[in-house]
Amino acid sequence: MDDMPKIILAVVVSMIVLGVGTFAFFVTVSNIGYQKQQVETFTVTDPTVDQVLMLGYYPAYIDNVYQYNGFAWIIVDPIYYDAFVKQLTVSHDGLQG
Repeated sequence: MDDMPKIILAVVVSMIVLGVGTFAFFVTVSNIGYQKQQVETFTVTDPTVDQVLMLGYYPAYIDNVYQYNGFAWIIVDPIYYDAFVKQLTVSHDGLQG
């Protein structure tokens, strides 16, 4: 019976550690901006020159680059753009003026 306070204290401390660990896990996994898709929009002022755009994130890959030509959104052919780290370069050859 003399060991009962030690056992209760050990259980309480274990539960606190487990709770803090679980909380830290869920905060880390769910709130740091992991998204399957991120969209960024930029204005093209002169379609006759290559467009160098700084992205707000580090993309693992780029699915598509779209251009609005005044009537509809069209896909820019992947041969006309290149991504390096957080920089996207779209060749003027792939843009409609």
